Amino acid sequence: MTTLPKQYTDVQVIAWYSDTFPNIPGKEKYINFLRQQSIDGELLSSYDNSTELSEGIDSKLHRDNIIKKWKSYVKSFNESTPDPDVTLPVESSDVSLTLPKMFLLVKPCQSGKTGEAFSHLNGLIEEFNTEGKQRHIAITFVDNNLILAGQTSIRSQNILKECESIDFTSKSEIHSADVVRSTILDNPKLGNIICCGHTTRFSDIDWLLPRFPLIKFTIYIDEADKIATSNKVVDYVNSWERNSNVNQIIMITATSEQLLKKYNNITLLPVNEVTHQNYVRFSECQYMDFNPKIVSDENQYSPNTYYVLEYFKNNTMNNGEVYFIPTSTKRKDHDEIEDVLIDGDYVNVVIKINALKKQITILRGQTPTEKKKEIISFKDIEGSTKKELSHWLGDYYEKNEGSTKWRLAITGNICVGRGISIQSEKCSISHAIYGPAISSMPKANKYQIGARILGNIRNFKKFENDTFPIIICQKSTYDQINRMEETAILIANKSTNQNSSYGLSDYKADYSISKHDFEYPEDKSGVRWYDNNNDPNDLKTKTKAKFKKIDNKWCNHDSKLRIWGDRPAGGCNSKNKTHWTLVYENSSYTKYAIVSVKLTKKSGD
Repeated sequence: MTTLPKQYTDVQVIAWYSDTFPNIPGKEKYINFLRQQSIDGELLSSYDNSTELSEGIDSKLHRDNIIKKWKSYVKSFNESTPDPDVTLPVESSDVSLTLPKMFLLVKPCQSGKTGEAFSHLNGLIEEFNTEGKQRHIAITFVDNNLILAGQTSIRSQNILKECESIDFTSKSEIHSADVVRSTILDNPKLGNIICCGHTTRFSDIDWLLPRFPLIKFTIYIDEADKIATSNKVVDYVNSWERNSNVNQIIMITATSEQLLKKYNNITLLPVNEVTHQNYVRFSECQYMDFNPKIVSDENQYSPNTYYVLEYFKNNTMNNGEVYFIPTSTKRKDHDEIEDVLIDGDYVNVVIKINALKKQITILRGQTPTEKKKEIISFKDIEGSTKKELSHWLGDYYEKNEGSTKWRLAITGNICVGRGISIQSEKCSISHAIYGPAISSMPKANKYQIGARILGNIRNFKKFENDTFPIIICQKSTYDQINRMEETAILIANKSTNQNSSYGLSDYKADYSISKHDFEYPEDKSGVRWYDNNNDPNDLKTKTKAKFKKIDNKWCNHDSKLRIWGDRPAGGCNSKNKTHWTLVYENSSYTKYAIVSVKLTKKSGD
């Protein structure tokens, strides 16, 4: 008896049957048979063997009928053909079908989610390359933003091992599904396809998957809460989860609430590290509460521009300072803030990034008669097409002596709101102004755009004295971004439990406990800090709590690492109750203190 491998699809059964018994009529008869089943024979005639034929067939055929028809068709040509016992796949007995297929990768914004995803992909490349397993290709969707697509492409070239990547975007050489299909056939080294995350690309991938039933696909969807929650895309993703040649689907985001409303109970993908020791959190940045009264009938500008102007009435930008000043999604507001800042001499350089314009405006000249605006398109700047934005911008800033000559502002909204890395050692953002346009955004978008100033920046020269970026915004905005960040960290910490399922109710619980209804001591400088080599259990403190060490870092009994400002250990059942909590000075986790944190039971969101 001959047994068919269980992972084979309907069409692969036919291909396998043909290849196993060579006395069966060849390609021409095979194509004729498939034509009778209303399959495009013209398309199939371009293939050279039954394996390639199977990759060109849309396998929406009834399994039992097609096999019976094929056997009957073969017997009509050669009665002596053996009739093996073909064991068809049985879903309930296939162990792989009982394993989770959809995963959620959550980390804080700018903490290295792309690196985690490509690390996971490197593991799959190694696994599928071992012992001649079947071919594997990753599909990587990114937010619908060509700058982000380019950034992801560059990172894939630097991180991925033993595979080639292609960009499948409207501006790339490969910009149609048919060309992608040909590239897959012609390039056996192709292992990653990067796409912008709009409905057309999801449709293209849906068309491609069934044409390659012998290839295993792993699908990564970055910023999934934004690009994978429309009804149409949800239908595609759910169908891919049932597809036998889809290995895994990895949803990637720092803000997962909207995603979990569409795909409840997703398995958390374990992360290698929640944050790097050089990662700077939003809560570690300096904060300036700024809430001017905006009188609309006296205001000729948008509320956000007015807010920025009110700030600059009493504050001056110095050479070498870089302000991140996002505004609304309207391009006219981008133009307005650019004109107001330069014409008022608050800044002398503005970087504007939106779908229509990606440019740097530089105010040249010293006297009023000499002053003139020079507009430089990104595409005209050396390295802009081959390097990440943060890298080439840093080079350009250094080349133009920005640290001594420029007062720089960066503005935009959608194109700088998700995924894009702006911070660099050479051009470090020193301030951020988040006005009414940001305060009015949904909390996920608010956190995403607010976190553009973050990242692994602790070792940057500008921040060597822990003088991290200054955030200017309303208190409600500051608190909500902090809360979103803490929720992302809580979820990432939970991912260390293997096969941990996570749903909307879990998210709501984590978001609820991230509310800052507690108070730390007012004077952080008056707290005694200890190096990691000091065992907190040996210290003379006012608490009887016991502490433990995990990965060379100390924590409370609940095994959660905390930095100053994080929610304390223990419950929150009564007002004015205090909890002794071990916290680190910052996310470098080098110095800790044991402090008394008071619960305040503040109300509100």
